[in-house]
Amino acid sequence: MLPKKGSRRVTVDGVVYRWRESHGHRFFELRLEHFEAPGQLLFAPFAYRALDASRPADVYRPIMTHRVLSAVIACGLTGGWSPERPGPVLC
Repeated sequence: MLPKKGSRRVTVDGVVYRWRESHGHRFFELRLEHFEAPGQLLFAPFAYRALDASRPADVYRPIMTHRVLSAVIACGLTGGWSPERPGPVLC
């Protein structure tokens, strides 16, 4: 279950989800769950992108827009994610 503090809400197709992002050393990580009845957690890693690989300052992360979050949720649901039922983390 995601902590309430630091997480955000997004509504997709009338369903409210909670999401949280974290920054790892090599990956940017997104975690999602159902807002009202959290069950199975959806985990989506994103690779950082580099404008210029020789300059670490030029590395940036994806921006989580409603469109990106909707696409991740749709992909998760298609892949068998059950946001309201308990289960192992789906990556």
